[in-house]
Amino acid sequence: MMVRSTEIPAGSLLADYQDRHPAYADCFTVTTPVSADLPAFMRAFFDSPVFRLERRVLAVIGFGPSTAEEVAALAEGRSAAFTAWRVVERRENAGERDGEILLEFGPKDGPPRGCTWLQAACDAADGATALRFGSGVRSGKGARLSPLISATIPLHRFYSRQLLGSAERELRRRLSA
Repeated sequence: MMVRSTEIPAGSLLADYQDRHPAYADCFTVTTPVSADLPAFMRAFFDSPVFRLERRVLAVIGFGPSTAEEVAALAEGRSAAFTAWRVVERRENAGERDGEILLEFGPKDGPPRGCTWLQAACDAADGATALRFGSGVRSGKGARLSPLISATIPLHRFYSRQLLGSAERELRRRLSA
């Protein structure tokens, strides 16, 4: 499955976030042949092999260790926080497999620095699911990013593709087991 950069869907939680904090936002999409809802995507994303490495880094820099149980609690809506992230809003359509979540990240006792967005959109006709992952970054002053943050954007975009691809493979593995 190929991860590609796509437009941020109009009306999505990420589009609303970008309207309020216009410094930087992106969206990546991969379509998986399996039918998956938002909780299944979240579990696969935050517990994928690539993200488990990120969780280790977050533990070392002061956010503490995180577990698969904490991932499950976030995915199932039993928790509103996970390591560096806090849930801002979650939308799920009852009886449907579509859903999205917006989480802000930042220091435990400080203002948010940006957001992470996940969306699962199932195609009822063929059972495939579009998995979307986006990020938003707030600027400290106005609508411009600092030169340091701007310089890291290409690395961030590469990592985002790797992360979404890893999550899609993990989702397929879990749903075919």
